[in-house]
Amino acid sequence: MQFGDGVATASLANAHAAITKATLDFVNAH
Repeated sequence: MQFGDGVATASLANAHAAITKATLDFVNAH
């Protein structure tokens, strides 16, 4: 794995976590 690939993977993981949290927050609010 190259360093750039690691950065991209981390960014995707962070984005996925943020989307998941936002979805859970939305569901909990309704």
